[in-house]
Amino acid sequence: MIGRLLSAVSFAGLGYALPLLGSAALAHDFRPWLAMTSACLLVFAQPTLSKEEARATRARDRGSAPLIMALSLVSQIAASLELRAGTAVSAGAVCGGVALVLLGSAIRVAAIRTLGKAFTASVRVDADHRLVQHGLYRRLRHPSYLGALLALLGVPVLFSAWWATAFTLLTMSFAYTLRIRLEEHALLERHGAAYREYRARTAMLIPGLW
Repeated sequence: MIGRLLSAVSFAGLGYALPLLGSAALAHDFRPWLAMTSACLLVFAQPTLSKEEARATRARDRGSAPLIMALSLVSQIAASLELRAGTAVSAGAVCGGVALVLLGSAIRVAAIRTLGKAFTASVRVDADHRLVQHGLYRRLRHPSYLGALLALLGVPVLFSAWWATAFTLLTMSFAYTLRIRLEEHALLERHGAAYREYRARTAMLIPGLW
């Protein structure tokens, strides 16, 4: 728990607090505080990647876990710096950003809770792994990644930081697509025909689109 708490505080501090340090106007703006709260919640909700797990799963994970964390952090730093440089505040962007952050956070936490101990920081499929097909996983194969993507994307939208929005969408879509390919390969090896059948009737992230 202490490791997760430190990870959450570090992400929020590096992603938002440090880039915005010294800006008196933004200290009274609810948007950075919402972003920091969401970041703390999402990072704390997931297990940390230990050195032992990273070594044990290196062949399967292929660096996808640290890549996702690094790009997530960089995307949020970019949003914070763009906000600090000055962006035109749009009521539509604020409402849309809040909706994305809250919806993404809710989906991410719900997905993690549904998987329970089966949720891991790296690509790992244990011998006793069971294929979860209820809750959000009834229609989506990777709802936790959808939730994280929406929440991360919601912050630059909330900040009206459009360059950072484009950067976040491109980089995080790439990172999660890579991670999903590695994860599905491992799941196919473990569950075979059962996973092929599950994959045929579910969407990867968005029903009917992706």
